[in-house]
Amino acid sequence: SLRKYNNEQSGYQYNYASSVYSSDIRFANLFAFTENVGAAYVQANMHRGKWDFLGGVRAEYTDLAGSSSALDSSFTNSYLNIFPSVAVRYTAGDYTEMQLSYGRRLNRPQNQQLNPFIDYSDSINLRSGNPFLQPEYINSFDFTISQTRSKYSWSTTLYYRHSENVISHARFYDFETGLAIIRPQNYTSSD
Repeated sequence: SLRKYNNEQSGYQYNYASSVYSSDIRFANLFAFTENVGAAYVQANMHRGKWDFLGGVRAEYTDLAGSSSALDSSFTNSYLNIFPSVAVRYTAGDYTEMQLSYGRRLNRPQNQQLNPFIDYSDSINLRSGNPFLQPEYINSFDFTISQTRSKYSWSTTLYYRHSENVISHARFYDFETGLAIIRPQNYTSSD
């Protein structure tokens, strides 16, 4: 996937004496952002009696770049990731199936989460992005039991998810301006 965003922000001040809006450069910015992702997939499956096996791997290369005209700053980030997935299913003779699976994936930061320019549209809750955000990685384990009959079916699933580099928002206080700014940050992990 190839993505390109241009986010232009403008701000105006209203002059009550002249009844005219004039441009205010403190609130003007052009955030240019590109994100290019290339991926390759390999998947294999096998059936042996009552057992089904599925395995796969996905390789992804991400290359992103952004720049803020108002802050005269730019950033780049590139990373290569390998994502395995495995599933084993057992089908019993009484229409019952059990499946155990594992998969790894990522959540990339969105372009607005990376934009370092402060959004003043809500003067009480100022927001900015963080160009140093890293992607969030998720490891998922699922165990499912299901049974199908002619008149009913049921299914129950147990799962466990472990996330690394969790993206969450934090409030930072700027002592120079006396303002608090909400900004996304990476945290260690969550379960």
